[in-house]
Amino acid sequence: MNKRNKIFLGILTFLPIIYIIFFVLFIIFNLIFSFEGKSFKLGLEKYFITVFLLHFLTMFIVFSLFIVYLMNIIKNERLDQTHKLLWAILIFVGNIIAMVAYFFIYIFPERKEK
Repeated sequence: MNKRNKIFLGILTFLPIIYIIFFVLFIIFNLIFSFEGKSFKLGLEKYFITVFLLHFLTMFIVFSLFIVYLMNIIKNERLDQTHKLLWAILIFVGNIIAMVAYFFIYIFPERKEK
């Protein structure tokens, strides 16, 4: 994999984490500033379509990354069968956290040719 593709895959790998942080901060911001007098009104209805589309896009990215990482695990010659199975389970269970770990351990470092 060339350097440009590695950087693109790294950006896509970090997008779901960035989105989760953005979404949590968005909800907290709306909870803090949604009190009007004595009544409580959450102002998410005006942003529903945007949040829904961002959620859908993030789910699509995570599903696509899941396939890309599983294919990379299968084709990775540096992993024996036990490690391939372990990483496949980690990617399935740990999802975006395991993808970041796999990216920095096996994809991003330059391969040393002997």
